[in-house]
Amino acid sequence: MYLRMCLTRTILDYRPVVFLDVEVPYVELRSRDGRRAVAKVEKGPCIGVSRELAVMLYPYYGWGAMDVEAYFEVSEANPVEATRVVMKVPFGITELVVRRQLTGFPIYEGTVALEYLDHVEFGEVVHVEPQPFAILTNNTALRLVEVPVEEDAVVFMMRGKRGV
Repeated sequence: MYLRMCLTRTILDYRPVVFLDVEVPYVELRSRDGRRAVAKVEKGPCIGVSRELAVMLYPYYGWGAMDVEAYFEVSEANPVEATRVVMKVPFGITELVVRRQLTGFPIYEGTVALEYLDHVEFGEVVHVEPQPFAILTNNTALRLVEVPVEEDAVVFMMRGKRGV
């Protein structure tokens, strides 16, 4: 199926989310060159993929610079629960913040955006057990390593409650 990037101007732009009108909680997406991801299904302002998925599965396309549609093979997924996740987070981000924002989402190694005090800070998922794209649950053992934030680091400032 051909999908375009669907911007919500919220934190969902930085999550593995697909906006479809289907009754399944998770789907697996594959690009033409074999890249794959598991995504949470949400109702959204349009039919498409989040910015995170667009860039992850087709990194060489001009997403955002022009109107782009790409082919995604979509199938129902039954991801496993994550048993253990290790993350580096900016100083001040607590386990409660991480769990509130990421519970129910597929987790994979790499950068992760977290809302904190009216702006977005970026952490990093260092390790996921038993496999990438496992779902963070309340039972997942979560280990956070706090790292200092550089003063010259740029953070995306949110405007209003919906980021508009």
